[in-house]
Amino acid sequence: MPSPVIAPLWRRLPFTWRFLLILAVTGLLIAAVPLILASRETRTSAEQRAGDRVGIAAQLIDAQHQSISAYADGIAAQLGSGNTMVQTTVLKSQLAADSSAAPQDVLGVVDATGTIAARNGAALAASDDVLQHTVTLLQQTGSAPTAPGTDGAGHLVLVATAPIAHSTARVFIARPLVAPILDGVVLLHGGKLAADGTIAGSSFVAGASAPTDVNTVAQALGDPQVVSVGGQSTAVAATAIGGGFVAVATAPLTDTGSLGVPEMVLGALILVAMVFIVSIVQADLQRPLRRLDRAVGALGRGDLDFPIPDVPTTDEIGRLAKNFEVMRLQLRSMLRITRARAAIATDLNAPQPLQIALEKVCVELRDATDAAGALIAVKGSDMTDAFVVGTGGAAWTDLDVEALLGGDGPIGTAFRADSSEATTVSAPAGCYEANNGLTRICVAPLRIGSNRHGVVAVVVPDPESTPDPGLVTATADQVALALERYTFLTVVQRQASIDDLTGLFNHRFLIDHLDQQVALAERLGAPLAVLMLDIDHFKVLNDSHGHHAGDIALQAFAETLSGSVRRSDVAARYGGEEFAVIMPNTDRDDAAQVAEKIRQAVADRDVQIDLHGPKLRITVSIGVASYPADTKVAEDLLQRADEGLYLAKHQGRNQVALAPGPQATETPATEKKKKVPVKDGNLQDVDVR
Repeated sequence: MPSPVIAPLWRRLPFTWRFLLILAVTGLLIAAVPLILASRETRTSAEQRAGDRVGIAAQLIDAQHQSISAYADGIAAQLGSGNTMVQTTVLKSQLAADSSAAPQDVLGVVDATGTIAARNGAALAASDDVLQHTVTLLQQTGSAPTAPGTDGAGHLVLVATAPIAHSTARVFIARPLVAPILDGVVLLHGGKLAADGTIAGSSFVAGASAPTDVNTVAQALGDPQVVSVGGQSTAVAATAIGGGFVAVATAPLTDTGSLGVPEMVLGALILVAMVFIVSIVQADLQRPLRRLDRAVGALGRGDLDFPIPDVPTTDEIGRLAKNFEVMRLQLRSMLRITRARAAIATDLNAPQPLQIALEKVCVELRDATDAAGALIAVKGSDMTDAFVVGTGGAAWTDLDVEALLGGDGPIGTAFRADSSEATTVSAPAGCYEANNGLTRICVAPLRIGSNRHGVVAVVVPDPESTPDPGLVTATADQVALALERYTFLTVVQRQASIDDLTGLFNHRFLIDHLDQQVALAERLGAPLAVLMLDIDHFKVLNDSHGHHAGDIALQAFAETLSGSVRRSDVAARYGGEEFAVIMPNTDRDDAAQVAEKIRQAVADRDVQIDLHGPKLRITVSIGVASYPADTKVAEDLLQRADEGLYLAKHQGRNQVALAPGPQATETPATEKKKKVPVKDGNLQDVDVR
């Protein structure tokens, strides 16, 4: 289990350092196993070599022992063949002759009279060190398998008994232990060297103490062991050869010579492998992960425009980068859709004219999709004229809505499609869209149920681009819902603002609309005209034919009036048989021409009271006033038009009269009418004559 101190430190380390540490530990473990095996093999090999050396030395000594024993027995047999006492001179001569065969051996005979010995064909003096030591040893023990010489050389001493002249003499042979018998082997006696020798590369003289660890192994006489001699690991093996002597062989662990080569090669290979692995990790893992980490960090901070780097591999990292990029694009798309939908909803719900709201929607849509532009085409209806709004192209607002929605181009196709999903298509050459610069667009219908209000289109900047169809579809749904709501509210408002009898706007709507148009005319510096209309002799019509006939006459007049003005003009029933028309962006002269057109149309129409009743004709008097020609005060515009109406009445009715100038004589009070409200909220004309 990780230490509570190490674990946080480990987690804080960069990936590269953690990877290097893991790699280093792994490399050490990989290297340790063969190194341990090699060390164990080296140790075993050294122990085996030391054991082999001391074993061979022991075998050679044993062979020498047997050879000397046979030699001694032969000499003893030769000396005792006559069974008589041999003269000293003859014995010496015979021993000298026998010693010539083995120059290093000491041959001798010991009996009651003394000792005679020879070496290398010559008799030895009684003072010879080896002879004296051997004789002493024979006197002490009666026999000596091995004995050291005082000259520092170890000897093998063998004794044979020879009967000579009713006496028993002992024949002995002392042979020095020299190479090759002791090659790589030293003799120890009592912990000291019996002869000059070398231990673990260090030279020792006879009588010197052996190293402590070597003496320990020599005393134990067990299996070979590895000890430290002079700072060097050395295998030591020992065996007893008799007489308290121990043969000791050593074999340094470095004797193999080539032992360090595989270790160095292994270390070099591990180092090269680590460098190679780190390079591969750096190129194929760390760098992509570092770039991926920065990109994901930006993603975590909400920066969805920071792209995830492309990793040109098909492994887990490459797939991870691609999946993160897909997620980033999806999140950005979702966020853009959410923000755009919120902004679009705000624009569509703000208290502003519909076209202005849709223009803002186009701006939001263009910015959210990085498009070259966006447009919304709305078909005409009873509530509004057809129109196009957009951003990015100055001429798009002048496009023919009927040509767009009714053509065979991508916009017309999308408008008539059953699906509500947005599609990105290229406009065929020669179609209406292509001729107006809309070569590639992402278009979605404005569709709620079976109601089709138009289309939303995003202009794609280049052939390879594809705007987010989800955002275009979502925008189309919002705009379609807003148009549906606008149509519904317009119908409701119109129903609340329509006069039930004539179908024209009522007095309340007229006043509200006039206030709006006056404010707009003042802000834009545009002209504004108002017509006041009054059916001539309407009271007489009611009195002569009844109120039912009066209602029919009012309906016929309203129908004629509606057919004589523009769609942008507002015709309303002011009260009773009095009507008004508000004409935006119209000056005094144009308004007078329209008024004359209305007057003539009314005068030329026959009014059928009932199926079998007579046909009647009515006439109308019209007063004309305009801003700013007749008044600089917009609020006085309706009053100035009313003054023109009364002037037309005063001048004989069935005519058009412009509002009188400042010096004009006021209309006689006897011709004026007083307007009083009735129960339905409309104004009733009452004669005050």
